[in-house]
Amino acid sequence: MKVSIILFSLLFTLTAFGQSIVTDRPTQTTGPTSVDKGVFQLETGMQYSRDDGTTSGVVQLPINLFRLGLGKGFEIRLINGLSFRKTFSKIEASFSNLQLGFKAQLLNKPEKKTQIGLIAHGVMSTGADSWKSGQRGGVFSLAVNHQINDNNGLSYNLGYEIYSFGSIDNNFMMRNVFFTLNYSHSMTERLGIFTEVYSAITDVDDFHEDQLSLNFDAGLTWLLRDNLQLDYSFGFGIADRMNFHALGLSFYIAPKKK
Repeated sequence: MKVSIILFSLLFTLTAFGQSIVTDRPTQTTGPTSVDKGVFQLETGMQYSRDDGTTSGVVQLPINLFRLGLGKGFEIRLINGLSFRKTFSKIEASFSNLQLGFKAQLLNKPEKKTQIGLIAHGVMSTGADSWKSGQRGGVFSLAVNHQINDNNGLSYNLGYEIYSFGSIDNNFMMRNVFFTLNYSHSMTERLGIFTEVYSAITDVDDFHEDQLSLNFDAGLTWLLRDNLQLDYSFGFGIADRMNFHALGLSFYIAPKKK
């Protein structure tokens, strides 16, 4: 109880910062801007998803993105969470892959109405053996945002993922080239909506054909306070069988101005 009181006190008092929160969730497109120096931001939520026509889905709770600003235009990032699924008569739980990386702003000039950022993560599998989607690897992407006007924006990512599976003696590689395209609209100062398409081409050793995925999602964000935001999103597969629903909460804690 004391921990909860302290947390909410921090949320509502350590925010003499003068700007609204900017998050990377709930979109698949990662934004190009970093959090400011000394700012700690947590973006967390839950997601229910099903794919490949399976009758039982996967619940991810929580899905966490931790962000900490280290300097002008530079932040470190950590991504991790928990996943649950039902197999036969039992429920299995596992940590998701641990991702540790950074975001660096390459361009952020308001008069140009364009921001560009570079994002990189190293990936290490921390889940149960039956859940592991990649033993180790990396994710690299270029993020671009164009502010069309005060209420509309267009952003996209172009990236590359590489993962290594198996043991040293029996190893194979998986490579993804991915692209996202996001359109966002501010309905009011507090309420925003977005729609998005995202795609990946996957190449796996010993497979004769590359695999293509193409998906759609949409959702909304609700700014409760300058440092506190709720979100909802849903998505489905266009080129494959997949659907999901997600809810999230994001907040930042900033040092008081002197």
